[in-house]
This record gives sequence, structure tokens and C-alpha cells, in this order.
Amino acid sequence: MELAESLARHEIRTVAERYFFGVDTRDVAMVASCFADVFRFELRLDPTRVLTTAEGIRELIGGPVQPEASNHSLGNMLIELTPDGATSTLHAVADVSIGGKILVRGLRYTDRWIRQRGAWRIADRLHQPRWQFETTAIAPRVAQAG
Repeated sequence: MELAESLARHEIRTVAERYFFGVDTRDVAMVASCFADVFRFELRLDPTRVLTTAEGIRELIGGPVQPEASNHSLGNMLIELTPDGATSTLHAVADVSIGGKILVRGLRYTDRWIRQRGAWRIADRLHQPRWQFETTAIAPRVAQAG
């Protein structure tokens, strides 16, 4: 693998990590910065949602109905460089605290990437839940100041 290919893969993975960090911190600007100026983001939820604007991302990430907390962990990621950019498939696990429950979901993201203004950005994203379970949330045990 050439240095340029290795660098491109590193940069793409860095954007994927920034996306998850932005989702978990509810940083709408950070999440939006991961997408190309013209993009399509399909979330295969019930019902399926398709986002194509920064406003759609704002409603998804910063809207009134949000989990109390979340943690998205990027697992494995296969990146293929193409003449027009890149494609990737990544697997992640999302832990979400909402309404007194913890939802744990396995996710697959299938992406098409382009370079825009010197940075890799997502042009097409398919978000697919693959499995999930839920359990009751409990308060974390915190050491008391002594």
C-alpha cells in the first residue's frame, strides 16, 4: 500500500470517528461537517428517513426528542479507494440511554466518499440497524468525596 492510500484511509476513518463524536456530544456543526455539500443520508429506521440538508441533520441530532446519553463505538471499517473517491462499510455499536432504558444496537454504515475543499466528506450514507437489545437503565455508582 502506498503512503497516499494509507493517508486517505486514515483521513476517512478520522471523519467517521468525528461523526460519532459529534453525534454523542450533540454537536450539529461537527456532524454536518462530515457530509458533502450535496449528500444523501438514508436511515433505515421505522419509518425510513432520508436526509439531504443540514437542516435535516440539525433535526436529527439537535431536535427536541433526544436520548439522555449515547456512545457510538466504531468497530471495523473496510475502505476501498476508487477513481472517483472512496467507498466504505463500517460496523459500530451504539449504546443509547433513553426513557429509563438502555438500547444497544449493532449498526452498519455503507458510505460513498468524495474529496471536497481538500477534505474527505460523505456523499451517500446508508445507516442500517443489524441487531439490538434493551435493558433497564440504572444510576452509575460514583465514588463519594471523603
